[in-house]
Formats: sequence, structure tokens, C-alpha cells
Amino acid sequence: MTADDVTQAIRQAVRDAGAGGISCFRNPACGHRHLDLRPLNALRFYHPGDLTVGAEAGMTVAELNRILAERGQWLPLDVPHPEAVTLGAVLATRSSGPLRHGYGTVRDFTIGLEMATAAGALVHSGGRVVKNVAGYDWMKLAIGARGGLGIITAVHFKVFPRPQSGLTAIFSGLDWDQVAALRLAMLRSPLHPVALELLVTAGGERRVLLRAAGSATVLRRYQSEATALAQAARCEVKVISGAVREAALWDGIANFPRAGDDYRCWPAAEAIAILSALPETVAISGRLGLGAYWIRGARPAAIATPAIDPGAAALAARIKQALDPEGRLHGDACG
Repeated sequence: MTADDVTQAIRQAVRDAGAGGISCFRNPACGHRHLDLRPLNALRFYHPGDLTVGAEAGMTVAELNRILAERGQWLPLDVPHPEAVTLGAVLATRSSGPLRHGYGTVRDFTIGLEMATAAGALVHSGGRVVKNVAGYDWMKLAIGARGGLGIITAVHFKVFPRPQSGLTAIFSGLDWDQVAALRLAMLRSPLHPVALELLVTAGGERRVLLRAAGSATVLRRYQSEATALAQAARCEVKVISGAVREAALWDGIANFPRAGDDYRCWPAAEAIAILSALPETVAISGRLGLGAYWIRGARPAAIATPAIDPGAAALAARIKQALDPEGRLHGDACG
């Protein structure tokens, strides 16, 4: 079966769903059909000189990065289980890991996509070049919509040169004031780490991890800066370098969140004050510079996720109604 055959099968499945009365709006017990896009896994194009690549949605993150690595490039998607997670799943859930601090989310380096609509049509948004302003920006709507607005069948990315080497500075023995001071000092620094993580164990041990990448000269500067930061904050610092050891450490961190974790996102400047009020039985991991965290363990009900803005919820409902009036694409849930 060719890629065109698979794409046509997806479009026909959507049409059949409509003909069969499958609608989450009209019938919550509608008998969902789940589509397996893994056979749709070919490389569409790769232009190393332009730093652009296009692949079908069933290709895994690990496979795409294996292809890019042959030309010294990569896609900074440190999502959990990259050998199993497909590009379509990453886009649908807008998944990200620690590298989000330095590179942004997948939305920031997606330059085009192909998607099957609720009507069974195949639409394209963006293109194959970084600077592209033609057409409606379906990408911003589809990425993170969990399949509720359309079924992503292919995606085009801007890729990046793969860093020569890296190091990790681990700051430990911290109280919350030291965590706040380290965060502020690094954000004000002229240096730009690719990741800045907070890890808190259920016993209350707090660590901040800074990841840097670049040439030997750049890494020496980061090592010197890490030592100075630790002295100013009066805490311990350990620097790990070497591709294998450092990669193993960050692969483990990228496996957060795990099933049952509670995701919270607060204004970054306020997050530490909120987290410090949690009991020490709570484990925390997340993006220290961005205010996005995963919490595990019992916590006070007062620490609640901010309510969704009613205006934003109403706008989302209108977009769903416009793009999928029959409710054929349920995403994660009906309703």
C-alpha cells in the first residue's frame, strides 16, 4: 500500500464516519473509529542546505532524527519515548520536553502541514520554506487540537544544526529562595541555556539543572558561569560533560510527565511562590524558566489550575463548530 493509498483510506474513513452517523455532538455513544497512522511513515523531502524537512505523520521522532543526524542536523523534540511516538502524535498533543526552554515547542518550528478535514478533504497549510505567509494558518489551530479539528497526515519542519557537545550543571542542596535566585540570575545572564529544569523529590530535595550546548569555548564559559552562580547562591554544583553520560541524564528527565501526573502552568515569575507552599510529600518536575510543571502526590485543593478563560472557550467552540459541524472528529473526548 502506498502513502497515497493510506491518505485516501483516511479520507474515506472520515466520510464513512459521517455516513454511518458517527457524531460526538449527536450521540455520545457513537462507536468511535480509531485510525492507525503508523503505515504513513515516509520522508516527503529533505533539504539540508535550507534546514527544512517534510515527513508523513506516522514516522517516529527517533527515525526522523536518525535521518537528520546523517547531515549533522536534528529536530529538538525531546518527547517521552521518541522511538515509539509519531510526529502526528507530537503535533496533536503539542508535546515538549526540557528543550522547550531553548527551542520553543513544536509549534515554533513547524512550517507546514497536511491534514484531512472532517469533510474528508485534504488541505495544506504553510509550505516547504521557513518564510511562508500564503493561505490560512491551519497549523496554529491543528497543533495541540488532539485531532479534534482534522487528522494530520504530513508535517514540514525547520530543523537545526546538531550541537557539537553539551554539559549539564546540577545545582543541589537548595532552599526555595536559592531556586528563585538561580532562576533570576540565569534569565538575566547573556548566556542562553537550552534547558533549565527544576526537580523536587517527594522528600523535599530540590535541584536545578542547567543544560548548555555548543563549542568547547562556549561550554567553558558555561562551566565558569555555573561555578560563579553556585558561589553566589551558596549551593553545591556538579558539572557533567560527555555525550553519553549527559544524554542518559536528560533522556530520563524527558520521560516526564508520566501517567497520573498533574500538569500545571502558572506565570513563571509567580510559580516558585506557589510551589513552595506545597507539602514536601509532593514531587515536582518542570520548566523553571517557563512556569510549566508536573506535580505528583497529594496536595492542597487550594492549589488549583487557573480556570479556562470563558472567552477563549467560546472561541474554541465556534472554531470546532465551523470546521467540524457534525462532530465527526472527537479528539480525546466527546462533547
